[in-house]
Amino acid sequence: MGFEGASAAKVEELIDLAHTTTNAAIAVVDAVADAVKLKTDNLPTDPADQSDLEDILGRKYPFLDFWCHPAADKVTIDSSDQDIVFPSILVAGLPSGLTLVRVVFILTIANLKDTSTANNYINAAGRSIRLMLTGGAWGTNDVIALTLDNLALYTTGSGERGGPVLMGPDLKTTLPTIGNGTWLIQSDHDARADSLKSLGDDLELYDVSTGLRFFYT
Repeated sequence: MGFEGASAAKVEELIDLAHTTTNAAIAVVDAVADAVKLKTDNLPTDPADQSDLEDILGRKYPFLDFWCHPAADKVTIDSSDQDIVFPSILVAGLPSGLTLVRVVFILTIANLKDTSTANNYINAAGRSIRLMLTGGAWGTNDVIALTLDNLALYTTGSGERGGPVLMGPDLKTTLPTIGNGTWLIQSDHDARADSLKSLGDDLELYDVSTGLRFFYT
């Protein structure tokens, strides 16, 4: 737009209009900048660092599993009363600030085999598998992780079958300590007189894994 032929008054009117339009645009920009500044002024002076983000991401899922490594190739149960050792579990890296809801023990058995030639199974009611954090004493610091009743792990004579996945009761209130460390697992006779035993010799468990699952919010 040119000013040719326009009077001085008209030129002044157009210049004033341009100033008004420009000032309005500047006012909008200033308002937006003030709003952004209000938001950024409320940010913490020390924003979340990597460890904070890792802690948040560590609570992304409702539970966290820790498993033995490696699994036991074979665990043998016979008709005698004796300690039976299962693979231990290393718990490491539990995120801080967890609110635990439940803690359970898991036992997985890939295969069961009888070598007694007769139908075989756990031959005592209420026998248990126990766990304890390294450094404790069996008979004092261990708790029941899983109970197997009479006829559990039933396998036909000289037969083989797929094994179960078994989960124990909530341990959150019974464990004296919950946290990182190596958890020892065994069916205890010497200190508790509570070991698993089978009807015949032997009941063989193959590819046995133990785990701890922590449920949290």
